[in-house]
Amino acid sequence: MKKIPILIYILVALGVANAQERRLFIETPVEHYTVDLFDNVYAWSGASLVQYDRAGNPLRHYSNPALGTITHVDASYPSKILVFYQEAACIVLLDNQLSPIGNTLNLLDHNLFTISLAAMAGTSKIALYDNQNQTLLLSDMQLNITGTTRCQFESDFHPTFLQSTREETLMLLDTAKGAYSFDILGSFRQKIMLPHTTCAQLVGDELVYLQNGVLRFYHLQQHTYHDSDWADASCRNFHVGSQCLYFQDTTGHIYQIPKSSKP
Repeated sequence: MKKIPILIYILVALGVANAQERRLFIETPVEHYTVDLFDNVYAWSGASLVQYDRAGNPLRHYSNPALGTITHVDASYPSKILVFYQEAACIVLLDNQLSPIGNTLNLLDHNLFTISLAAMAGTSKIALYDNQNQTLLLSDMQLNITGTTRCQFESDFHPTFLQSTREETLMLLDTAKGAYSFDILGSFRQKIMLPHTTCAQLVGDELVYLQNGVLRFYHLQQHTYHDSDWADASCRNFHVGSQCLYFQDTTGHIYQIPKSSKP
């Protein structure tokens, strides 16, 4: 029997969820957020990052105003949470208590002057993207470069999303153009045509993306597209957690929808 990807079960379950089951996750609107493996939510605005549990209770807070505005947070590996400050050209690594691990990593000290994206690439590597030079870089945890991939993208390809998965896939996404995937060593794998995508997330071997308010997904190995039954025109961002779907509307509020059943 053909194995059905686990994400299909997730999206079918979400598709049959009643609209009334969604709940406002936190009262205060935020600029950005992400979700870890345990459905802890990390929401940030300006220089402030707050960790919430699955019930929406605030657990911990982190802020370093001296570094300015937080650009991105990667909580793919909850024991090493990456906080990227693009304007300050710095990266801070936090543990699961939101306490800094070691010193602040300064990109400029390593002659990395035009890094636009940063994410974890496993537990011992950091992935970086240099938009000006169209270069994907891999470094150790001290920002010593261990791999360089010079990408041959179209001149108007400007990714705003970089993520890795435990299945050792790296993904760069330009929401207007599409996505490129690489293996964990930075070798090119494939280009995926996803024009006019609002946001996306790698879940196992599948790329889940939001397009025209509808959650859709693309299987990286089978090269197939599927639509879910879930749609919300007010959704501007989403994250598929282990137990729930979290989505953010145009006002900045985050909502939570549990997986209501199994097909």
